[in-house]
Amino acid sequence: MKSLLPIPFEVQTLVLENKQLKIITRGNTKVLINFKTLHVFDLENAVNLGFEEVIDNYLVYDMFDITAGSRLGRDIIIKPNDTFVKLVEFVTSNRIDRNSKGDFKDIITTSLIGVEDIKNFDYSDTVVRIFLERKFRELKIKQHNGRNLKIRHSFRRIIKNAFKTRPILEGDELDERIIIHA
Repeated sequence: MKSLLPIPFEVQTLVLENKQLKIITRGNTKVLINFKTLHVFDLENAVNLGFEEVIDNYLVYDMFDITAGSRLGRDIIIKPNDTFVKLVEFVTSNRIDRNSKGDFKDIITTSLIGVEDIKNFDYSDTVVRIFLERKFRELKIKQHNGRNLKIRHSFRRIIKNAFKTRPILEGDELDERIIIHA
């Protein structure tokens, strides 16, 4: 089966060089492409296109495995008001094979974090885990035997939420063949 992708490898860098698009892959393969019009949807890994991305905040999803007490049998949704964590959802776990009824749960949190705070420890997955443990005690969310839930962070997904592009070159320096869709 043939691929329709001009670059079937993971792209490391995109550079506009001498009226050509130079693409460097993760394996350090260099590909030069001539183009009439270049449609850019994301400036991730792009260099020297004449535009920059200004990010206001990120939407952050933290996934937690409930290691003790995951058999809750009910869906729980918490919407905190006083923190950067905006939503806590107990979702059906896909880690447990015998979970056909959906009784075993895991947790996904949704947070809104500013660009200046994304690498700050006060907004890290550790702080989210501590926040969840306190919230569970406050709301009396426990195992069936009365013990506290035990959770472990498994994954963090960070997505640009609010951003815009702006030109960094002026007038004739901008290549009119480039169209930004952001």
